[in-house]
Amino acid sequence: MKRLGSRKVKVIIAAAVVVVAAGVLLWLGIGRGAVYYYSVSELKAQSSARNVRVSGELVAGSFVRTGNTHITFQIHDRDKTSDSLAVVYDGALPDTFKEAANAEVVVEGDRLTDGTFEARTFIAKCPSKYEAAP
Repeated sequence: MKRLGSRKVKVIIAAAVVVVAAGVLLWLGIGRGAVYYYSVSELKAQSSARNVRVSGELVAGSFVRTGNTHITFQIHDRDKTSDSLAVVYDGALPDTFKEAANAEVVVEGDRLTDGTFEARTFIAKCPSKYEAAP
C-alpha cells in the first residue's frame, strides 16, 4: 500500500473542512429562511404563535382603514368560510391588492393571546388575470 504524502493529507483535510463548513452554512441559511404558511384554521388551533405566515381570503365587508396606514380586516380559509381570523396591519398596501371579497392575502406576524393577528408584512396574491388563458 502506498502512503500519502503529508502535503496530500493536508489538502484532503482542508477540502473536508471547507465542505463541512459550506454544508453547515447552507443548512443554517435554509432553516432560517423557510417559513411555513398556516391556514386560518391551523393557526387558530394554537393559543399564540410568533413570526408565522397565514394565508387566507378577505372576508367581505371586513376591511376598515383608519388613517393612512392602520388597517383591520378578517381572513378565512377558502374551504371554511365560517371560521375567520381578525388581522391588524400598520403599513402600506401593495399595488396588486384589490379590496374585494375573497381576495387572497398572506400576512406575516404574530398571533396574540387575545386571538388577534398582528401583521408586520402584507402580501397580496396575484389575481387570476395573471394566469394563463385556457
